[in-house]
Amino acid sequence: MIWLVVVGVGQAQECPEMDIDQQAERAVVALTDADFKLAGRLAEDGLSALACAKRVVDGEDLATLWQVKGAVAVYTGQTSQGRELMAQAATVNPYWFNERLGAPVEDVWKAQVEALANPSSLTVWPLPDGSTLYVDGRPQRQAKVELFGGKHLVQVAQGAEVLYAEEVTLGSSETTRIQTGLAEPTLDAPPRWPWLVAGGAGLAGAGVSYGIAYGLSDDLVAAADDADPDRLSGLRQQQVTWGYIAAPAFAIVGLGTANYGLLRRQRAIEELEAERME
Repeated sequence: MIWLVVVGVGQAQECPEMDIDQQAERAVVALTDADFKLAGRLAEDGLSALACAKRVVDGEDLATLWQVKGAVAVYTGQTSQGRELMAQAATVNPYWFNERLGAPVEDVWKAQVEALANPSSLTVWPLPDGSTLYVDGRPQRQAKVELFGGKHLVQVAQGAEVLYAEEVTLGSSETTRIQTGLAEPTLDAPPRWPWLVAGGAGLAGAGVSYGIAYGLSDDLVAAADDADPDRLSGLRQQQVTWGYIAAPAFAIVGLGTANYGLLRRQRAIEELEAERME
């Protein structure tokens, strides 16, 4: 297994203003008009501007640009290059093909889809609160995704604003991690106050119990002075019960509950962090 680390923040380079949706449509129209040179140039220009897109790129538009490049190679007799480009198109989106490009191109694309194997792992981190990770125009539920080897467009967006964009190339069976340089997310961890309250209540109960036991001291002295053995025995039993049984029990239960709850909270935080990275 190979570990790669890619570090970078999108929008750092100067980029041409381009509507990827319109660019993909123009490339398809040029191809269907058999203007292969123009179609190839439009597709290449669109792909070059991906990391600079001001909004999230549509997954079908991205796939179309690669499919147009492959189609140009297929229709101009560059069979080997056509297969390579269609393999990249299949990597970006193995589930959708622009049928306007024609059956011969679709056959090449399908063959490359069937040949896909040995996916790689890509982790994008951190992802700020309220942001969504998009890979090749498709939203992802987690920071870690499985992808086939090839070029992939990674975007992090909050609403319509793209915060980060990077095109990353994955090999076969690689593990790649991208550091976005964005703000760390806050974890929706369970609150700690219920456990602290429970612990405090236990300690308060211990204090009250000890106070009751201490308060019986005067009654014990009076019972001894009055030579009342029955009353003296009962008071001694009460003092033992409150001072030596109830007070320690309240303290142990309170501290044990607080400690258990805080440990569970810490474990929940660790699980949340691990889940975000999966």
